[in-house]
Amino acid sequence: MEWIGVLTGDIVDSTKLTSIERARLEERLNEGLTKIVGKQNYELYRGDSFQIVINEPSTALRTAIKIRCLLRKSLIKEDLYNEAKETYPSEKKGRNLSTLHFSYKKNVVDARISIGIGAKGYSSQNIKTSDGEAFQLSGRTLDNLKSKGQKLVVTTQNKPFNDYIDVICSFLDVFINNWSLQQAEVVYELLEGKKQIEIAEMINIKQASVSQRINTAHWQEIEKAINLFEKKVKEIYE
Repeated sequence: MEWIGVLTGDIVDSTKLTSIERARLEERLNEGLTKIVGKQNYELYRGDSFQIVINEPSTALRTAIKIRCLLRKSLIKEDLYNEAKETYPSEKKGRNLSTLHFSYKKNVVDARISIGIGAKGYSSQNIKTSDGEAFQLSGRTLDNLKSKGQKLVVTTQNKPFNDYIDVICSFLDVFINNWSLQQAEVVYELLEGKKQIEIAEMINIKQASVSQRINTAHWQEIEKAINLFEKKVKEIYE
């Protein structure tokens, strides 16, 4: 049997974003998701919701965290975007700015993401018309996230596995919810496989500063959780 992962997500408090911020959000999502999963593996809805197909389910949690990093590190909110333009006026529209140059800020955009892992079902040319166990598990669980106050959950047909992973996701949520722009940027690059020295050179700061942000983001705990998830999913589904 072939197994897949499906990520269904929506932007937290998207109705509070202005039309300019919504357009900026859609642009960032399209750019980021194309890089993370490939253009053929995701679809946006209404500009503030998305669905992603993951052919290797063990990578689903890593991908979900990377997407939340993508959003939290992006200059979507107007005040952050304007500060970028004022601080670095030579950069056109502030698009190429490193958010790590800013003071610690938490006026960021985030998403609720529901991961469903299950048997591959009907595959259409469009993700929105595809169906199957993973799609159903992911979609149904997302509807319950808002009432529970969670932003990350994994659902399968394996209840013991669900209970096990739910505890891990709860702890991950606590860490991620407190990430600043700078911490999210560093974690994103770590998830991309970059080393501390590479990140430091890329953003022109000392490696000690990168190390500090890694520690305050609880990267070691995040990495352990991701590795454990990947190991368990491979044992069961791959």
